[in-house]
Amino acid sequence: MIITYGKRILEIKYLYLVAVVIILLTDGIFHDVATNNKQIVGKQEIVQAVKEVEEDNYTKYAIILCFASTALFISGMSTFMYWLALLYYFVFGIFSLESYYRYGSFFQYPHVFSKLLAIFVMFFLYHFAKKIHEKQFSLIIYLIFFTFLVNLLWLKRDILSISAFVGTVRGFPAPSVYMLVIPLLFFINSYFSKKALISLFLFFILFGLIIFLNHRSVWIASITSLTINLLLLKKTETKIAITDFMPIITIPTIGLILISSLVISANPEIIDAISERIADIQNVKTQGTGSWRLEQFASYWPFIVDNFLIGMRFEGFELPVQFYQAEAGTAVFLDGTGHHFHSFYVDRLFYMGVVGLILLLLPVFYLIFKTIKKNNLTLKEVILVSFIMSGLFYGFSYNLPVYYFGILGIAINFIERENTTIESQKYNK
Repeated sequence: MIITYGKRILEIKYLYLVAVVIILLTDGIFHDVATNNKQIVGKQEIVQAVKEVEEDNYTKYAIILCFASTALFISGMSTFMYWLALLYYFVFGIFSLESYYRYGSFFQYPHVFSKLLAIFVMFFLYHFAKKIHEKQFSLIIYLIFFTFLVNLLWLKRDILSISAFVGTVRGFPAPSVYMLVIPLLFFINSYFSKKALISLFLFFILFGLIIFLNHRSVWIASITSLTINLLLLKKTETKIAITDFMPIITIPTIGLILISSLVISANPEIIDAISERIADIQNVKTQGTGSWRLEQFASYWPFIVDNFLIGMRFEGFELPVQFYQAEAGTAVFLDGTGHHFHSFYVDRLFYMGVVGLILLLLPVFYLIFKTIKKNNLTLKEVILVSFIMSGLFYGFSYNLPVYYFGILGIAINFIERENTTIESQKYNK
């Protein structure tokens, strides 16, 4: 009887939206609005901000919910996702047994377990994605877009200044800005499919904000996702003419001329700031946060090599911090809190080795394989696949955010569906 009532609850019409919001609340865009958090992230607070996100209690509870509920949803999954869920549960069991063997506790050092448990967010939204169709997908996009605007204009409006841009007062951490890539792709595809200039206008607003919010890694992810998106549009029913690119070229050109004459001429330091950001990308080994990441990577590389196959796991958590501030000679993080890598690949190689990294990337590879094999794609599939693939590049600079795995679950659910011509035409109207 309990199972019957549980299944009925899961069939509630708008429960998919509740599930999506639960996962989106793990990110600062939504969490700040929910908690009225007006904290602005400056250049010197980025490292601490990343550490706080990793330790956020709400995120921990959301992941536990996803881990537990996956067992309830498992019977309704595709064959691949069914066996993948069982595989991840098996790996979790191995972790738990090792933890008990070493410490007499099945769940010692939650920080280490989180490296695996985050993937269960994928199964959580994979299940609820079956309720998401064209209108529901658009609703989620606008929910992200307008929540960000509320956060920006209500809580973080102080960053909307030239001094904030020049001084690298970002206001939002990189994972929050990276989320904006999803509506960015939605608006450009809406323009291509409907030829509506309002969609192009919203695209330019978002793209400008992404540039203004000063995360070079998100700049690269945005360009990468837009490029992949353009290539995948060939698999849709959307027809793109050369003339469709004219507004994309002319509007920014006019905008740049106006900005140059009215803003940059009065504030030449803007050019210096942009040049510095570009130079940081070009000279990643010697300047900017890129060199900071490389120093962190070099500090831990010997330990990664020595434990390359399956990582250090719990021993890694107990390892004293190896990364030191050059001038002060002090550790960047406190011992006993984890190592907080600014790279998904380095993080998982350190804790779980190459085997663990491959296991966690299996659903991404599966998504890419299904996308290549599928002849016809809908625009929503193109948006999600482009975003997920850009994460492979974003992951070099930051840990993939929890919501990324949720979006991955939705993307896999969509790509596994058999698209109908009616569905595609409905979205393109």
